[in-house]
Order: sequence, then C-alpha cells, then structure tokens
Amino acid sequence: MASACVTGATGYVASELIKQLLSTGYSVKGTVRCPVDSPRVQYLRDTAQSFSGSLDLVQVPDLQQGAKALDTALANSQYVFHVASPYRFDGDPDLEIVQPAVRGTKAVLEAAAKHKSGVKRVIVTSSVCGEKEPDSSNS
Repeated sequence: MASACVTGATGYVASELIKQLLSTGYSVKGTVRCPVDSPRVQYLRDTAQSFSGSLDLVQVPDLQQGAKALDTALANSQYVFHVASPYRFDGDPDLEIVQPAVRGTKAVLEAAAKHKSGVKRVIVTSSVCGEKEPDSSNS
C-alpha cells in the first residue's frame, strides 16, 4: 500500500487531498495542530471510513519546531505533501506569513531528508496568501 504524509490536514486543500489519497487506497498520515482526539478532526475520521485507505492523525502543534516534530508523521511515508501554511491577513506579512512559512517548509524538507531512504517525493504547495495584494499600510 502506498503511503503519504499530508501536513495541515484540517485545511480545505489538505482535507480534499486526503480524501483523494484515501479513495485510491493510500495509507495517509495527516498532521494536525489540535489533539488527535479533538472533535475538530472528527470529519477527517468520518471521511476515512468511506474509503479503502487508512488515516492516522499526528499532532504537530507547530511545524516551526523543526524536523524532529515531524518524525512520527514522516516515518514510513513514501510521499510528503506539504500543504500547511500560515493564513493571516493582518499584522506584518513578513513576520506573520513569510517567516513562519519558510521555517515550516524548511522543517518539512529537513524531516524528509532524514527519512530519505523511504521518501520518494516531496510536494510543496503555496497559500492563498501568496496571491493577495499587500496592504499598503503594512509596507
């Protein structure tokens, strides 16, 4: 069975990706910030029941904690989909979006490198924040 890790599992794009992976029989590990038994993730568990693939949720409160925080999520994953990204439109864009996104992506890539014998491919997506016009008051 093919295996994948999807960061930011509760997000719109990630939850749809998880659904598609499960429907094709993948074993999926999804990272979530909240506890894995939280009602916030029940819809993911319910979705998984409808498909042949399997879903395990792994709590990673902050991707910026570094690669070690992702070890469990990436263990035995062949594919890594980095979908998690900061999503804010207030405050300083560099401090609130860019720097956390870079640190999170770096942590995912470092974790994938640690598991390079099993990881075949890393897919990194962007955020809707990447297409928003900067607010001139924050420039």
